[in-house]
Amino acid sequence: MTKVSGYDLNNTLVKSLKGDIDPNNEVSQQDLASAHELSFHNDIKNLKGCNVYIVCVPTPVDQNKVPNLTHLIKACKDIAPYVNNDDVVVFESTVYPGATEKICIPILEEISGKTCLTDNLAKTSNIFHVGYSPERINPGDKDRNISDITKVTSGSSQTSQIIIKKIYNKIIKAGVHNAGAIKVAEAAKVLENIQRDVNIALMNEFSNLCNKIGIDTQEVIRAAKTKWNFLHFTPGLVGGHCIGVDPYYLTDLAHRENCDVDLIRTARLINEAFPVKVAQRILSKLLENEILPNKAKILICGVTFKENVTDIRNSKVKELIDELVRWNIHVSVHDPNLPISIIRENFSENIIQDLNKNNFDAIVFAVGHEQFKAISSLTIQNLCLGRQKLIIFDLKSILDKRTFSNDELEILTL
Repeated sequence: MTKVSGYDLNNTLVKSLKGDIDPNNEVSQQDLASAHELSFHNDIKNLKGCNVYIVCVPTPVDQNKVPNLTHLIKACKDIAPYVNNDDVVVFESTVYPGATEKICIPILEEISGKTCLTDNLAKTSNIFHVGYSPERINPGDKDRNISDITKVTSGSSQTSQIIIKKIYNKIIKAGVHNAGAIKVAEAAKVLENIQRDVNIALMNEFSNLCNKIGIDTQEVIRAAKTKWNFLHFTPGLVGGHCIGVDPYYLTDLAHRENCDVDLIRTARLINEAFPVKVAQRILSKLLENEILPNKAKILICGVTFKENVTDIRNSKVKELIDELVRWNIHVSVHDPNLPISIIRENFSENIIQDLNKNNFDAIVFAVGHEQFKAISSLTIQNLCLGRQKLIIFDLKSILDKRTFSNDELEILTL
């Protein structure tokens, strides 16, 4: 049985995990309680005695969309004093290709007084191993946990690659793919998310056109996906700490390397602007129904960055709300996945706990939580009571419009 220590600066998180509660709802209480060789700490001294260090810290961008490696650099400085001979350090945080070797390894070598093993270095007794293995967890996905997703690994030397692959093979049932070089593994992670970003940008741009000429985008998608090689992407808000962030790591590198990546950059611009486009569509529909913005009452259902998670980092729903408020629209919010205290800390809007309210002019399903998908047609019909017209903006296409036929209800999708 392998002994594992979890270390984090967030003492509230550590206390919660010690009590077998995962605030992110990714790991069950039962699984945490049964992990007898697992312990959690917020004291750096507890790293002493470990021989494998897996670094999973945030790598965001700043307000100017420039990569911020502050957390990664600090993590390197924190663990370096504890790195002993033949120890292994693996980075999972998203970075630009080359960051592990240019930034992380020099810090580890300088503070530890040891040398990272490479194929050009004869093995001595004063070395350590470094690898990169991008995290591939899909938050909120209960059908694919870490062991069910193929793991990409890499190492600073062939020996390091073998060691690191063996470590991950212990827990990954789906298999481990050795990328052969750290830069390749780093680039693979960024590419995975850029591909999704570009494809969603295509659908967002296409959706804008369909809206202009009066075509239902979802109907077009249903028709197009009958062809076997059509890639089924849908329009929507692109937030979170992966798809909405990772492309900037590559565009920043490309800028420094004087390399054009116009498609990637344009896709980011399209997706960054989409919350405002959605708000404009909502405003246009309100005016079409002779509802003045300063008289309109809208309920936003879902404020997390994606469905079935409790994470609101870089949620584009916040930008959608801000744009609606800018037009003096009265906005209320509802999210069954979040405690009221968390919503209150991050949103100044009125918080609604009961969906059976019927005093809204429009309801926006901004996130596709399972709770929203389970809403009955009766609940929707009740929301129409007393209204001349209830407009529902189903941004995630979670409602089947064919089950609703009353004249008091209009359901719109992207």
